[in-house]
Amino acid sequence: MPKLKKLELVENVILELGLKDCANTKIGGENSHGISGGERRRVSIALQLLTDPSVLLLDEPTSGLDSFTANKLMNTLLDIAHQVVYFGEARDILAYFDELGYVCPSHVNPADYFLDLMTVDPRSEEAEKESKDRLETLTQAWTNSEDLTNTLKQVQEEKEARALNLNAEKEEKMYSLRSALPAYKAYPILVRRAYRNLLRDPQAALTRFTQVMAFAVIMTICFLRIDNDQTGVQNKLGFLYEVLSLLFVGQLNAIAMFPGERNVFYRERIDGLYGTTTFMLSYMSIEIPLDLISVAGCSCLTYFVIGLSLEDAWRFFVFYGVALAFLFTGETVGLFLCSLFYDVGIANMLSAVMFSLFLLMSGYFRGASSLPYPLRYANYGLITYYGAEVLAVNEFHELDLDCEPSQAVNGTCTYANGDAVIDSLNFDVDRLWPYFGTKGYDKYQPGTPSHKLHLKNLHRKKEISPSELLRLFGSFVAPGQSPNDIEIKVMTGRMSGQAFVTLASQELATQALAAVHGYVLHGLPILVEYGREAKGKPMAE
Repeated sequence: MPKLKKLELVENVILELGLKDCANTKIGGENSHGISGGERRRVSIALQLLTDPSVLLLDEPTSGLDSFTANKLMNTLLDIAHQVVYFGEARDILAYFDELGYVCPSHVNPADYFLDLMTVDPRSEEAEKESKDRLETLTQAWTNSEDLTNTLKQVQEEKEARALNLNAEKEEKMYSLRSALPAYKAYPILVRRAYRNLLRDPQAALTRFTQVMAFAVIMTICFLRIDNDQTGVQNKLGFLYEVLSLLFVGQLNAIAMFPGERNVFYRERIDGLYGTTTFMLSYMSIEIPLDLISVAGCSCLTYFVIGLSLEDAWRFFVFYGVALAFLFTGETVGLFLCSLFYDVGIANMLSAVMFSLFLLMSGYFRGASSLPYPLRYANYGLITYYGAEVLAVNEFHELDLDCEPSQAVNGTCTYANGDAVIDSLNFDVDRLWPYFGTKGYDKYQPGTPSHKLHLKNLHRKKEISPSELLRLFGSFVAPGQSPNDIEIKVMTGRMSGQAFVTLASQELATQALAAVHGYVLHGLPILVEYGREAKGKPMAE
């Protein structure tokens, strides 16, 4: 349907329902003033009329209205109902209107001509009054005509004949399912409407933003300027644990904002205006930019003021991405609960239970490998476990920790460096770190509990053949050894496929790691250690 035709249809419905005086007024809701209750009820009826239904059923249209408003609404419905201008055979319509003095001109489509006769002209008050008077004349003429009596008699006879004839054809359905508006048309309309609603109610958007920023301010005050020492480790772990709370913030946002949009969607979906996918896409198109902005402000404030790792610039973006993922996941859970349960109270209760489960399974309280058997594998399906692991590795990997004498226990520091913190949480650096990529061999400090020297830079990775790798390590031999004494093994188990070499001393291991910096074997990092044998099989040339 052309746009001008649509606008004309909308204007006609507005005039029919007496909504012209409030045509440019926002409808309003529980928290904002708008049109009256009777006008709001007429708007809901107008939405149905715009779809041009064959039959319009109104279920208690006056419920909740006062007597004056209810009477006015019923008078409006009476004016709309039974406005029949003609009912009969198509071949007889020209003759009927000729008798009334409305002769269809030659070379003019009769359907267009008769529609013009029955359309209210809103261009001016005079034209509107004239068209309404003409429509009243046409409806009265049909009501008083003999054709109406003959037609009703004919319809009644046909109805009785069909009732007596058991083999008659089935009656046509009284209703038809209207196809939803195509997604490519409905989506921009819904986004535009949601954006306008946001502009009309800036307090809602401000609340969304300030809620996340208030969380950031509280965290900043509580964890201001954490030092990289033994006490700072516990403080940083406490802050990283609190970052998981963004998941709950997302749940609360969705449960607070979505039910209002959901109720409108339910009503309009029943009317066949658009589909579920279109609605969700339009909803997320407004929510995602708000989340991006609010989490960016939260991350900038907390990350730099609290004093998290500034060793590499990209670490901040990893932190931002994880925080954003938590908020997105929380909102998704909130949307799911609001879709599953109409009662917001039930959704709130279940969201608290699910949030507690997410926190308990994050790995900060108890490692995944030590959980009871049924929960051990369920833990790997929760984003909080992976998010907590990424946050810990992102912050503590290769982090130098200070250890004051007052912080030592029996003369020994609890954490020699940041990697020892990761080991204490049973998080797996080897699984995550190759995707981050950073220089590692030049920052190696021997004496860590694992004595591992991992190749960590995969940004400039270059494949090396087994024979080349053997020759390369052959130059790092201790006095009294020959290159043939160097044995490279292929790892099995969790690090299956990675090359592993054990050298005689820490100095040789450090030199060897520098030599293989930038190389990978079969796309996997090369592990260099000293003083420990690997579990694996010798690598063939």
